[in-house]
Amino acid sequence: MNILNAKREILTMNLWTAQFIFLGSAFVLPTKAGEKGSRTPECNFNLYLHEISKLNAESNVCLTADCVKVGFDLSRSINGTINPCTDFYDYVCKNWEASNPIPSYVPSYGQLGRVIDQLAIDIKGILEGLSSREEDQTLEDKIGLAYKSCMQNGSKVEQMSQLINVLNKFHIYGWPLEKSTNESNSTHWTNIYRKIRIGADLGFIFTLNVETYFLTTSNRPEAITLKYPSFVPSRIQIARYKKENDTAAFAYYEFIRKTVRLFSNSTSNERVSTIAEDIFNFEVQLAKMLEFDFEFPDLNISIYDYANYSYDYYDTQDPTDGAVIGSVDVTTKKPVDEEHNTRYKVNEAWLNSIGWLQLLKDIFQDVSVNLTGEEEMNIFEPSYFQEAMKLINNTPAETLSNYFGWKLLYELGPIASDDMRKLNLEFNHIWKGTEEEEPHWRRCVSAISDPIDPILGYGLGSLYIKKYFNCY
Repeated sequence: MNILNAKREILTMNLWTAQFIFLGSAFVLPTKAGEKGSRTPECNFNLYLHEISKLNAESNVCLTADCVKVGFDLSRSINGTINPCTDFYDYVCKNWEASNPIPSYVPSYGQLGRVIDQLAIDIKGILEGLSSREEDQTLEDKIGLAYKSCMQNGSKVEQMSQLINVLNKFHIYGWPLEKSTNESNSTHWTNIYRKIRIGADLGFIFTLNVETYFLTTSNRPEAITLKYPSFVPSRIQIARYKKENDTAAFAYYEFIRKTVRLFSNSTSNERVSTIAEDIFNFEVQLAKMLEFDFEFPDLNISIYDYANYSYDYYDTQDPTDGAVIGSVDVTTKKPVDEEHNTRYKVNEAWLNSIGWLQLLKDIFQDVSVNLTGEEEMNIFEPSYFQEAMKLINNTPAETLSNYFGWKLLYELGPIASDDMRKLNLEFNHIWKGTEEEEPHWRRCVSAISDPIDPILGYGLGSLYIKKYFNCY
């Protein structure tokens, strides 16, 4: 093999080695905030491009300019001065960490974060180039005006007015509601949920989607999917905050309390705290419905004993002795087609008995879809929905309205309000360690990319494709 062929083989190997090692590691390399480094010396990319272009086409290596640049960047991240058998992490990651410092507004950073950063910059360039005229508007004009309005921010009075208007749009009036409120000022929680689900594409208490589901019995691989919601800071932290004295959970409560205070200038501190506690405790009760009484086995054993370790999940070693887990009798073997116990029909009797069936029909009717009752559903943790309905039925209407209002403000408040951004940073500093607010232009880019009105997002996606894809 001559020298040129040898060089080609080495370049090919470097491309594949870098891609497999680095991409496999990129998603598990959150570097610590505060660690700074300098970029590695720039190599001659043009020379690299020239050499790599000589590779034999039969090598099945992508040779477009973008592919070659990725290979170049990944190869450059490998630290050839380190023996991978001695320190594999530094061999793969050290150069990349040094040339990719963590932005101060995020707790960790990786290859995906860098891609998202570049995407945000590209979208920002598109938005800044759009017209924002207010008469005879095209969709592009509407997108441009929305971005301009977001960036202008306005006075604190205007910001507060915007947030109140958002709450009103979803039938949450006079937030936060007092216990002595007039019942006519309190909208039923199902109507609020429907407005939020359709108008903002958000789901609190539970999430509802139509998703790919290959265990359906019909020819269509989709099913209505019901899931429990995500929790902030996390389900376990919220459910166990007292037991484990979780600082992030307490910071979350403070975030709620200070937000209530923003909207309640004439309310006493004691009453503000009570309202915040009601909101927080409602979410705690939801999280506790997903708690499982499970003790992990003691794994403080030698590697030689590990293979023979006995996991005593049952009172006896034989689960056929009539052991019952929850409401499932393990002595009863289910048929294979019933093993997946999250599969249901929309017209399930238990869904109707606890009130979920009518809510589902109403939500789909809001988008002009009539459910027949025969549609298949994938329900995660069915017991959660039964217990959640019991909790809802025993929770005052004003607390439910305040909970929905809080969740909306948590999601949308930092986009429109300086005060909400400040409170959000205080919370995220304790929860995630972030040091600075996210740049406002990034919030506005996110708001337009995934807005309350999805038409703007679709329009922006079309503009991005026209600019960066060779489709037009």
